[in-house]
Amino acid sequence: MERTIEKIKRIKEELKAQFFEREEVIDGIFCALISGNHILLIGPPGTAKSLLAHETCNRIGGARYFQWLL
Repeated sequence: MERTIEKIKRIKEELKAQFFEREEVIDGIFCALISGNHILLIGPPGTAKSLLAHETCNRIGGARYFQWLL
C-alpha cells in the first residue's frame, strides 16, 4: 500500500511540475481515480485539459485513455 501511495505522490508531483497553475485539477483527477469515479474536464480551449488527461493516463499502468471532443 505504501508503494502505491508513493507512486501516486510521485506522479502528482511530476504532473504539477509539467502543468503550471493546474494543482486543483490534478488533485481532482487523483481524487476521482482513487475513489473509482469518472472525471469530466470542462474549460475553455487551450487550457491543456486533453494533454493533462493523456499524460496522467500514460503514467498509470493498465490505464486506457478515452477522449470525446464535443
